[in-house]
Amino acid sequence: MTAGAVQMAGGDHIEYPGFEVRLRTHRRTAVVELFGELDLVTVNQVADAFDSLALGADGFRHVVLDLRGLTFMDATGVHELFRLSSDADRNSHNLAVVRGRPSINKLMSITAVDAQLVLVEAPEDLVPPLSSSAGANHRRTSPGFSPAV
Repeated sequence: MTAGAVQMAGGDHIEYPGFEVRLRTHRRTAVVELFGELDLVTVNQVADAFDSLALGADGFRHVVLDLRGLTFMDATGVHELFRLSSDADRNSHNLAVVRGRPSINKLMSITAVDAQLVLVEAPEDLVPPLSSSAGANHRRTSPGFSPAV
């Protein structure tokens, strides 16, 4: 499946060029990386990625949302950040957000969503690098979340 493709029931997919979600997991930590434009058309891919994780006491306890690959985010993306923060509080898991490019950071500051989030400069500020970890699970994802083979 190509970047930005949405896997639908029955194997059909809808293309959303310019956006991709990647999910990496290791033990009880998940790293969700976003690439491209986060807007009204693509925001459900982020929600679906988080919904695919078993969050909370018996599942993933730590989630890192990496915004460094975003090139654009609108108010829908900001709303999703607020929602994810509220969900983290309700589900008793930790959510940290890796800062994005200056335009993304400015939008988070103007909307005050940054005051709701734990912000870091890189995922490694919170967890060891996952790319070389033995037993790490790496998935390239879009809604439907079929692991890349």
